[in-house]
Amino acid sequence: MLDGLKKGMLKLWANQIREFTCPKCGAKFAPFKDGPPQSFEAQIVCPSCGFSAPMQMAAKIESEAKANPTGPFEKPAQTKIERKPVSDTEVVFYIPASGRWGGMLFF
Repeated sequence: MLDGLKKGMLKLWANQIREFTCPKCGAKFAPFKDGPPQSFEAQIVCPSCGFSAPMQMAAKIESEAKANPTGPFEKPAQTKIERKPVSDTEVVFYIPASGRWGGMLFF
């Protein structure tokens, strides 16, 4: 029973990491295209640069990459928000008032 549970968990891990982007060289590849890993200590190895990472670290890298996509992003066309760098580590955003009075005009 435990062997079947282990195989199911490894298959779940393999399905979670269908495509992996190497954090070192940026190459995209399918780490488990030949089948699910045989143990939880399996390493994901980049075919381009040879970078290796354990499965747990690779899953964390992929989930962080999806949550925080790489930039830079373009400024929306109609925005009035201004971004001004103050120093190497600080940025100031100026957000202008909307110019609308809203429902408080009649009071």
